[in-house]
Amino acid sequence: MQDPDAILNRMVLAAGRIDALLELLHRQARESQSAIEATREAQEARFQHTLARALEQHQAQIDAALQPKVAWAWKVLITTTVGIALLLGAGAMLLRHSHQRLQAAEARAAAAEVDAEVMQALGRVRITSCGGRPCVLMDRNLPTWKAAQGEFVLLGDNPAP
Repeated sequence: MQDPDAILNRMVLAAGRIDALLELLHRQARESQSAIEATREAQEARFQHTLARALEQHQAQIDAALQPKVAWAWKVLITTTVGIALLLGAGAMLLRHSHQRLQAAEARAAAAEVDAEVMQALGRVRITSCGGRPCVLMDRNLPTWKAAQGEFVLLGDNPAP
């Protein structure tokens, strides 16, 4: 049989080797974890860079695709605005023209009313020349000119030409 001290020594040596191996395994595990972490971070950075590039390319494609549509929309907006402005201007001109025609018609109506009043008054009076001066047959209390046709009111001092 073997000596218990030798067995114990072997066991202590074996335990020392196991401790050394465990320490080595722990160190290797930490180094592996660090290497895995560094690799993961590098891959993540590459993935983010690739994703950012893809996003930029996609945005550029979207901008290129939308640019004609945006330009067309601006053209439609400007054309519509100009059309509305022209319609408003034409409407304003028509309103102004209509207002001027209405004022002219009102002036003609007022003149026609005055003309009608004058014609109505002329139906009640007689205008003639009295000794080279104009005179009207009217009220008996006013100074008059007597003629064969009747009595006329004198209108002015200037004799008729």
